[in-house]
Amino acid sequence: MPLKFSPENTTLQYYLQSVRPASLQSLLIRIIYGNSAQRRLLISDKKTELKYWVDPFSNLGESLLSTGTYEPATQKILVDSIREGNVCIDVGANEGYFTCLMAKLVGESGAVFAIEPQSRLLPLIFKNLNENSYFNATIFNFCLSDKPSEKLSINLWPEVNTGASSIVRNYRWGAMVQETHAFNLDYLLENKKIETIDFVKIDVEGYEHEVVYGMRHALAMGKIRTLAIDYHKVILESRGINPLDIHQIFDRENYVLVDEQSGFDGYRVYRHKSLVSCSE
Repeated sequence: MPLKFSPENTTLQYYLQSVRPASLQSLLIRIIYGNSAQRRLLISDKKTELKYWVDPFSNLGESLLSTGTYEPATQKILVDSIREGNVCIDVGANEGYFTCLMAKLVGESGAVFAIEPQSRLLPLIFKNLNENSYFNATIFNFCLSDKPSEKLSINLWPEVNTGASSIVRNYRWGAMVQETHAFNLDYLLENKKIETIDFVKIDVEGYEHEVVYGMRHALAMGKIRTLAIDYHKVILESRGINPLDIHQIFDRENYVLVDEQSGFDGYRVYRHKSLVSCSE
C-alpha cells in the first residue's frame, strides 16, 4: 500500500525531489506514494485564497507547501491586467492554477477560455475550478498553432512537472507522446464568435512563435487588448528562433511593452497602443 504524504516526513521526500532524471524520480515517487491522483492534497493558496488539488511533488505542489503561493510575479500581471466582466484566454493552462485566478478576477459577468492539449490534465482543471465554485470557464483540449487546423504531437514530461511538456522540446529519458489537434487563435475567435479578448496569457514551452503567428489577424484588428507571453529563450534559440522576432510581430501590429523587465526571457506584457495612449 502506498505511503501517505506527510509534510513532516522531509528526509525521504527531499531525497526523492533531488533524484534525476525526472523519469526515474517520477517512477520512484509512484512506487512509494502511488500515482499522482492518489497523492493529491487539497491546499489553500494563502495569497489568492483559492484552493487547489495538487501533487505535493509537482512544482505547483512544492511551491504551495513551502511558500503558501505560486509565481507571485505572474499573479501580479493578472491582477493588474484583468477586471470584472473581462474575457480572457489561458493558453497553456496546465493544472488550471492561473485559469482559476482568471475566473476569480473576471467574476460571474466575465468568461475564461482555457486551452490545454494534455488530456491527462483536463479532469484536474475541472476539479480545481469546481472546488472554487467557478463555472465561468470553458476548457479546450487542443493547442494553438499557426495553421487553421492540423494534428501535432506533444512530448509529455513526467507527472512531477507536467508544465514542461512541449510540442517542440524532446526529452531524452522516458518521454511519452500524445497526439493532439491544433488550431490558430483566429479560427477559435471566429468559430466562437468572440469579438474582443481583454487578456491573453501564453505559456507554451518554446512554441511561442507559432502561437503568436496564428493570432496575427486578431492582433492586426486590435481584438486583443493585453497579452502576457512567457518567452522560453533557451528553447526558442535551440530552434533557431530569436525571441526578438516574436516581439517584432507585436511591434508591427501596434502593441507596446508595458512592463519594466528587460530582454526576452520570461514573461513580458504587451498592450495595444490605443489603450496605452488612453491611460496616459
